[in-house]
Amino acid sequence: MVVRASDTDPIAIPAALQRGVLAILLSRANLVVSRDELAETLWDGQNPGTARTTLAAYVSRLRRVLGPDAGRRIGTRPPGYVIEIDAEEYDCARAGDLHARARAAAERGDWAAVQGLAADGLRLWRGTPYQDVPVPRLHREDAAALDAVRVQLTELTVEADLRLGRGDSAISTLMRLTEQEPLRESFSEKLMMALAAQGRRAEALAVFHRARKVLRENLGIDPGPDLARAHHDVLAASGGDRPASAAASAAAASATGSAAASPERIRVRGPRQLPPAARHFTGREAELAAMDEAAASGEVLVVSGLAGVGKTALTTHWAHQAAPRYPDGQVFVGLHGFDPHSVPMTAHTACSILLESLGLATSEIPADPDARTALYRTVVAGRRLLLVLDDAWDAAQIRPLIPGTAGSQVVVTSRNRLAGLVAADGARPILLAPLDNGRSMELLARRSGIRPRPDEPADTAAAEALAAACAGLPLALTIAAARLQLDPDLSWSALTERLHDRRGALSTLDVGEASGSLRAVFSMSYQRLSRSAAALFRLLGIHPGPDIAMAAAVSLAGSADTSSTEQALEELLSASLLHRHAGRFRFHDLVRAYAAETALEDSPEVRTAARVRIHDHCLRSAIEADRMLRPTREPLSLPAPVPDVRPESFADVAAATAWFQEERQVLAAVVALASREQDDEYAHRLPWAISTYLNRRGEWPALAELHLLGAEAADRTGDPRARARTHTDASSFLLQILSFDEARRHLELSMALWQELGDLRGAWLSEHNMGHLCHKEGRHAEAAEHARRALEHARARGWAPDVALALSTAAWSLTHCDDHAGALLLAAEAIELDRCAGDRNGEAHAYDTVGLASFRLGRYPEALAAYHKALRLFEDLGDIRFRGRVLMRIGQVRRESGETAAAHSAWSQALKLFEQVGAPESDELREMLDGLDGSDS
Repeated sequence: MVVRASDTDPIAIPAALQRGVLAILLSRANLVVSRDELAETLWDGQNPGTARTTLAAYVSRLRRVLGPDAGRRIGTRPPGYVIEIDAEEYDCARAGDLHARARAAAERGDWAAVQGLAADGLRLWRGTPYQDVPVPRLHREDAAALDAVRVQLTELTVEADLRLGRGDSAISTLMRLTEQEPLRESFSEKLMMALAAQGRRAEALAVFHRARKVLRENLGIDPGPDLARAHHDVLAASGGDRPASAAASAAAASATGSAAASPERIRVRGPRQLPPAARHFTGREAELAAMDEAAASGEVLVVSGLAGVGKTALTTHWAHQAAPRYPDGQVFVGLHGFDPHSVPMTAHTACSILLESLGLATSEIPADPDARTALYRTVVAGRRLLLVLDDAWDAAQIRPLIPGTAGSQVVVTSRNRLAGLVAADGARPILLAPLDNGRSMELLARRSGIRPRPDEPADTAAAEALAAACAGLPLALTIAAARLQLDPDLSWSALTERLHDRRGALSTLDVGEASGSLRAVFSMSYQRLSRSAAALFRLLGIHPGPDIAMAAAVSLAGSADTSSTEQALEELLSASLLHRHAGRFRFHDLVRAYAAETALEDSPEVRTAARVRIHDHCLRSAIEADRMLRPTREPLSLPAPVPDVRPESFADVAAATAWFQEERQVLAAVVALASREQDDEYAHRLPWAISTYLNRRGEWPALAELHLLGAEAADRTGDPRARARTHTDASSFLLQILSFDEARRHLELSMALWQELGDLRGAWLSEHNMGHLCHKEGRHAEAAEHARRALEHARARGWAPDVALALSTAAWSLTHCDDHAGALLLAAEAIELDRCAGDRNGEAHAYDTVGLASFRLGRYPEALAAYHKALRLFEDLGDIRFRGRVLMRIGQVRRESGETAAAHSAWSQALKLFEQVGAPESDELREMLDGLDGSDS
């Protein structure tokens, strides 16, 4: 990657991931790239815990490295960043433009123009695109696309040479290209035709044989149709031997004709009723082994799982493999447990079908159910039968069909888990999960007959994305494969895009009949639910988060008691419509889409009430958890309580922290939903309630985004106090991600609002934050002046917590103005006030300031003592980011004291903490450790 500002020398961007961020933004020039997309692309789906914080630091450093003019091109726009650039300023865009113009010239036959345009485009290449950018997705997708442009420009150049009578030039170019890229068949094909056009047919045939050898040795394949056709054309033109099609036909006839003997009549010794095995069965090795193990001991097998997960396919595949072990026959009975067009088959009817399958006449079968079961067990006794009972509804269908003696094997499939059969009858459960992405891609390729080309990374990326969109569900993968087969113009990427649209995903996975429709098979499970379970299923379709806890589900349902919600959840689990992980309940992605559809069956009033209940549950629970984390915080006014909402309560800080950790994604999703639906009383309060926890983890980009949504919501309410608070909070977190201009806009608006309200504390807070902004911008004298005025405001009001915070901030400002003695005096006063108020967070920050001031005065023992007190307090608070920062400073003191080993230990501990939350300080710390190691050598 080479970056220039005007005509200057190239700008060096030494940090690889910063180059990655710039490359991603450039690849989507003039489009806003969300922080989530940027993180997903940069780390290839392996995002660190606080990816957004790290991204903000990278963008800030990029702006500084690029300089004031070029750096200003990178803008911050919700929900992410954008780089503004003209097409002529970006080589990739220029290459695309020249390619398009060259193609247009070729279409009108202006080959001189083609040659000039294509040559200009090729001159833009200076090596492999993105070779110094460690972003795999850019290599797979964008680099592959650029390579395709390069190849097409090359082909246009060659074509222009040939059209303009410059065959020697074309041949020279193609010979070089076939040496450089021997696996690219199009170059060999064009070289053959160019040589043949000059009468050099022997050389043309040699090109073909060389290409075929390379393809076979490297890829295990023969030349494709275009290269094979070129070979045929050269042979035809030279009168050479052609492939012996007659011999091939004879060989084919021999291979098929020898098997065309008259079939012999085979006497069937027992029923052979298994349906055909799935032709493209994929994976499931562990499940097949478990079925073999259970069958060896004669246990009844219960294969259960979500609709469309492949229960019948697995069972049929295993049954065909196991059939030789059961020589007396294999019987298959469909029990219609989830068939929407019939009621589940009774055990008595199933018993009659089994007896008839085993050779009994209808007249021989007793009408009495008990007598029928007794006769069935008598007939089965002593025989080795394989009995497949497909699509069972409950255990009552199965129990009368279990043989009374050993020898036969019963296999049951059901969407329900049939827990009673497992618990009371000793059945072996085989719980079928969706396929992993590798197996999903394999099944997709087998079913569609389309495989990613090994030399085209974009193919593999598109196949991976499509497999992921089908979420491992074999039925979804099969329908997607059918879509690709039925519509040759439909690309993998286009189909993936349809599946990512939650509203249209199920329509895409529908080929017009029940067996080929995910919506239909999910509906079969839904229609069998009790009224209360179906109602909860619909409400869960409204819930925005990836999963839900029991307490939240109770509030969502508006239940009068917890037990009714618990029963409904257990029914959904048993029907495989939900799964449970670590005490939380989660949908399969495609079931979630179906639940969202069914939610529309409820009236708008019912949906709105449920949505408000979950908002209220999250807000009140978060307020309680925040109170545990920060008991001295001034409380927030809340909307009126909503009936039937049961918020969480917490015994201690550890419980509150654990709750925030579990609900982190849910809370962010609820803020987004509340904002989208304009439930503004919740949208502007929830970010405040979440902020202590996320702030201590250093998740400032997420906090900035949430508080911007909160400020928009508050603006819609028109409540001046809510507006002033939310814009103040938004400015604080925009400061942390170094978005200074945006922070200043929100801060100035909040200052005006506080002044209109005549709110002295608000004015103090704005003054305090303005000082913080000046400090971040490196204007330390101005920061100290704002801190002084904020301290005066706080003393005038006489509210101890504000005075303590103002003292600590003023002390920190003085250390950066080299007034370390003054800083120590203010910090000592802040510590006393924080202790009296029980504000351990404030006390920790004040001790951190004492440590820094003492260090700069050369008082190393005092600095270490203060830092260790701050460290213990931050550890108790669970503040990972500031623990790391204090350890960094302890390391600096140790290094200046000549204690290299102790410095290394402190910095190593800090690095572990920063890596835990993905803090951008990790890069700086690694460099410091490298420097420390180098000084020892």
